[in-house]
Amino acid sequence: MDQSPSWTAVGRDALLSYRTAHPEPGVAVVGIRGEMDLATAPLMADELAAVRRTGPERLVVDLGGVAFLSSAGIGALLKLDVECGRDGVDLALIPSEPVRRVLTLAGLTECFTIIEPPSEEADRRRLA
Repeated sequence: MDQSPSWTAVGRDALLSYRTAHPEPGVAVVGIRGEMDLATAPLMADELAAVRRTGPERLVVDLGGVAFLSSAGIGALLKLDVECGRDGVDLALIPSEPVRRVLTLAGLTECFTIIEPPSEEADRRRLA
């Protein structure tokens, strides 16, 4: 896996940040933390689209650090899903509990491939 990349702030107020890793050829993992709302979702959508355009076979969006997801954030994820489908990119989400709750309430869990976050033990082994 790449060396742990640093977090890049999105937007003027830095309420959202992300980092991208390539743990294996053809796979891009984008970790996001903060709030995906009306102010930050369009900026994050641009960053995710840029990663998608690099041509990964699989794009994993790790939303484990996202504490708030607004309708604008949902829209950004749905748009990404359509674009990935069009380009033949396998998209998967790793939701935080708040994100999972919003997706469930909106009836959208079936729209995305949802994967469980890695266990703490797996994280320790991966980072060792």
